[in-house]
Amino acid sequence: MAPDAEEDKPPSANKYELSRALANALAQVHVYRDTLTVDDRATERNFGLGQSRDPRLIIVIGSALSLPEHRSRVLRELNRSLHRVEIVPYDLVGKRAELMLSNIAKYLLVAEREAGKA
Repeated sequence: MAPDAEEDKPPSANKYELSRALANALAQVHVYRDTLTVDDRATERNFGLGQSRDPRLIIVIGSALSLPEHRSRVLRELNRSLHRVEIVPYDLVGKRAELMLSNIAKYLLVAEREAGKA
């Protein structure tokens, strides 16, 4: 096997573990969801929102750009296995926000043009 191929080889499965912070965040969001689901007035009391049934939860973590490819794949697999919980690197949150703002700007331009024609 060539030396480069050995360096690109992902570590064995027993070398992987969740960081303590991520494990704590996963536990925390599940406690939050349980509280919001069991106590149907908790969402209204705490956030001024009506009943939230089985809310979608997002955990924001560090940068995806610094992750090796095999760790990115593990993150994708972890997200596939979680129900209504998503672990999102902050740089991806930024890209999503840029895309949303770009779409809003395009929509506003089209709306202005349409209003100008009327």
